Amino acid sequence: MSLRIVAYVFTILFLIMLLFPIYWLFTTSTKDVMQSYETPPEMFPTMPYTYEVYLEVPDGYTAEDFREDSAYLAWPVANECTNRRFAGLRIMAGYNGMIQYKCEISSSDFKLYKSELFPGAVSVNIIRNTMEKVLSVMDREKMFSLNSSGVYAQRGGNEYSDAVEADLNRFAEEASIKATVSSVGTQRSFSGMFSSYVVAWLRFETSGYTFFRFVQNSLIISIAGVLLQWLLTGMFAYAMARLVSAKTSRILMVFAILTMMIPSIVIVLPLYGMIERLQLKNNLIAVILPAVPSAMNLFLFKNFFEGIPNDLNEAARVDGASELRIFFQLYVPLSVPIFSVVAMLTFTGAWNEFFWPSLVLNQEPYMTLPVIINALMNAPGSSGLRDYPLSMAMSVIAAVPIFIVFLFFQKYLTEGMVFTGLKG
Repeated sequence: MSLRIVAYVFTILFLIMLLFPIYWLFTTSTKDVMQSYETPPEMFPTMPYTYEVYLEVPDGYTAEDFREDSAYLAWPVANECTNRRFAGLRIMAGYNGMIQYKCEISSSDFKLYKSELFPGAVSVNIIRNTMEKVLSVMDREKMFSLNSSGVYAQRGGNEYSDAVEADLNRFAEEASIKATVSSVGTQRSFSGMFSSYVVAWLRFETSGYTFFRFVQNSLIISIAGVLLQWLLTGMFAYAMARLVSAKTSRILMVFAILTMMIPSIVIVLPLYGMIERLQLKNNLIAVILPAVPSAMNLFLFKNFFEGIPNDLNEAARVDGASELRIFFQLYVPLSVPIFSVVAMLTFTGAWNEFFWPSLVLNQEPYMTLPVIINALMNAPGSSGLRDYPLSMAMSVIAAVPIFIVFLFFQKYLTEGMVFTGLKG
């Protein structure tokens, strides 16, 4: 019993050590920037607040008045709350609690457009000078709901509400807005915890492309690598296993294995020079082609093919089948497990590769996921702090295709590895 208890304890500890980085990755992606810097670190993220501001409007108040007043008030409030677990801002205007107009800004919208609208400190003069741009962005993102109806349900405050309300009244007085700030309330927002994922996906929209551009680059490199390994390495391994003598095959395999002993960093300089001479920098081919020669995949393919009875080859040749037909119609269907293993290893390696793509893909539209995630992780935001939740959200998104590929190939993965290992 004591041995079983010890075994269970060590198993649980091992699982905790194995899963804790994944847990920390996901929970950090749901925090805000300030919370990710707290010491000691918070193990469990808390739900952020949506701030609700209700404006009591005078007679003759129009929709255009509300657009200007909310534009003056929205960004200063959001700027005040951005480091306070800010999930969004809702500004409502009406008479005696009856809502007529509404403006809603989510935390993801605020992160996306804050630097575009207000590169410096938020002030009345900055907003006044950029009012046309502020309104155009808010109109474009459909933040305004004019001529709406409803009853305002006043929310309770939190520890920051009084300070926010005081700053808001001061700003409203400076801006000479036409409405009167009646109340500031807060509401917990579960969806606000995932605003970093929205920002991650739309972060580069203003540059003419979205986060999907980097996903697409990584997918092209990874899928092209898998297909080339299947075709070229698989055919070469078939030739070594069935078309040349055993002695020649062993000599070729020794040379292939020797390439695995050379540190990859040694060939970086000549390979980089070759890519530069061929003018392939900032071209996905510069990442795809150097990864094609793989001694490990050659070893796996060759060992698996040698385990297939040679009598099948002889029977196919007697029937007049060519070697290409034997490979594609006989060996490929019989070798699904090893093709799955190679696909999994190649896709994972290409998807996670960082060093070489960071050298040859240094222009933003051509970057892969690991490269752009590293660039954002090391780039301080407008507050001078690195946006770790945004980087972690991108990392979580980047892990999804690997998980899908594993689920797709896991049926054959164990079989292929065991068969190859026994043969070797």
